[in-house]
Amino acid sequence: MIEQKHKDSEKYTLTIILDGEQKTIVVPKTTTILDAAVDADLDPPYSCQGGFVQVVWRL
Repeated sequence: MIEQKHKDSEKYTLTIILDGEQKTIVVPKTTTILDAAVDADLDPPYSCQGGFVQVVWRL
């Protein structure tokens, strides 16, 4: 959840809830949410940067 713009207009405050834990960080607006989570050592699950994309279809 993006809560508010930071006083510095080049950044914003981001609250990430992952595995039931909440962390609020200040992120440059040029940084993706995934990169911000990785940089904050939150260990988010992802595979999109590994060059392999898997799609699961549920019928």
